[in-house]
Amino acid sequence: MKYTRIISVLAITTLYLLSGCSSISMVSQIAEALPEDAIGTATPAPTATPAAIDEAVNNIAVSSGIDQIEFLGLTGEDWTNLAISILMVILGSILSRLFVHYGLSIVRKQIKTSLWDEFISTTVATASKWLLLIFIIEYATDRLTFIDVQTKTLLSNIYFSITIFILAYIAWNLTNFLEYLYREKVKETNENGPIDPILTVLKRILFFFITIISFSFLLSRFGLNTNALNITLGIVGIALVFAAQDTLADTISGFTILADRPFRVNDTIEVEAVRDWGTVKEIGLRTTRILTYDNRMVIIPNSLIGKNQVVNYTYPTPHYRMETKLDIPYGTDIEKVRQIIKKTIAPIDGILADSVVEVLCHEMGESAIVMRVWWWINNYDDTPFIRGEVLESIERTLLENGIQLAYPTQNINLVNELKIAEQKHNDPKNTSPASPNT
Repeated sequence: MKYTRIISVLAITTLYLLSGCSSISMVSQIAEALPEDAIGTATPAPTATPAAIDEAVNNIAVSSGIDQIEFLGLTGEDWTNLAISILMVILGSILSRLFVHYGLSIVRKQIKTSLWDEFISTTVATASKWLLLIFIIEYATDRLTFIDVQTKTLLSNIYFSITIFILAYIAWNLTNFLEYLYREKVKETNENGPIDPILTVLKRILFFFITIISFSFLLSRFGLNTNALNITLGIVGIALVFAAQDTLADTISGFTILADRPFRVNDTIEVEAVRDWGTVKEIGLRTTRILTYDNRMVIIPNSLIGKNQVVNYTYPTPHYRMETKLDIPYGTDIEKVRQIIKKTIAPIDGILADSVVEVLCHEMGESAIVMRVWWWINNYDDTPFIRGEVLESIERTLLENGIQLAYPTQNINLVNELKIAEQKHNDPKNTSPASPNT
């Protein structure tokens, strides 16, 4: 009882310290309110009920007089029952193996998947044999009346512990097998598993819960009240939630990213908060790592990605449409310019072969006709290189055909006011009266 109360006091004290409370008296009051029956009595071994075989052995021993013979503190009847129990264990072991072998062979015939067949023939078969053997041994020892109650209780607890361990072993192996089965299915489709990190975390969580549940059964079996343990785990869980809010937010966002798959590893993305784009190198449960094209590894918390806009330049396809604007002087043959630009862009390396280069007259500017040009490229990663090559090729080809790109121009006429006044004075057509000051 004192150990349970100590654990509870420590857990409650931790929670109050995290919440900023320093009232030790309140903690003491709560500790005093803990139940006094935190530790009960262990589950006693069941009382043996005489069976037909036991009555028959007793009748034979009485009639033959071997119940009066003693050897090593046991009567002849006790030795007879011990021999029968040993024979039960031997025959039971053989029969259990045969039963498991033929029973599971029928199950395997119904299952066409070789992976399940392997799991059944290894984990299930081995665990089933041991469970049946333990049941037989427990029955064989329980029927022996010369074993005292304390020894039977000890043996019963040992059998129960082994049974719990075997069941936990089955649960652990089943969890591992389900993960292995998923990964094999993913290999068949030649795709990267979208939720591999989630599976890893879920497997660890399942292992933790299987272990906790197993220990809870064992503690209950040995008479320890698990209510205090459950309360302690709950208090510690609440304290961890308050202490790791940001980490939990990042983890939940990581689960969402891995399940929803807005982007994948090796995708080129741009995150609004980062204001840069790069290649996704790793998607973790808490952070995502992006390698930018100036060789910087940007580590972004998943919660930040979940709150911002993400542009994926790779999904559903890496093809990307680029555009530029050209100023063509007024009086230039627009159709000729259009054909020249199309023939110039199409053969450039990196341009989609089956795509159409679009050249449209966008607007009539102040000093030139604005032409808008669109073309498609294979990969967004090549954007800066292809843009430079396209612009250089367009300018060079237009110059070769005697067409210069327009540039903003403005005519400025400077007027001398004195000359204008003299011209007006000497102009005979100017009949306006002279100014008195002239």
